[in-house]
Amino acid sequence: MKDKLIDIQQGILDVQSKLADATEERLNLLGELAELKQKMRDLEASQAALDSYELHAVAPGQFLYKSKPESHEVDHYACPQCFGSGKVNVLQSKKTGREQISYSCFTPSCRFQMAVGPNDPPMPLRRTRNWAV
Repeated sequence: MKDKLIDIQQGILDVQSKLADATEERLNLLGELAELKQKMRDLEASQAALDSYELHAVAPGQFLYKSKPESHEVDHYACPQCFGSGKVNVLQSKKTGREQISYSCFTPSCRFQMAVGPNDPPMPLRRTRNWAV
């Protein structure tokens, strides 16, 4: 009788141990599921951000990603190098001549730059007379 009781208690301890292992495994799987769901949300948000831009020719042979009007209040361009990496960084523009604009990405890992438009013509040389005294 005592041996049977010991066997039953041992069986209960084995089941409790297996239950604890299964509970731990379940918690690990729930944690992984939460991480994967967060990654999925992040990817969906990133894809939605990328989908709000379209490739736009700013000059012959020069392309930038332009914001779609229905997606953004202000028209702007996104860096094509960062865009290729799945990130959206707005390009800063600066007028560098009468008809030329320079677009720059100031992300430290990128530093993309593109000049669009013709260079200003060179300034004509002024001839001066040498009035030697």
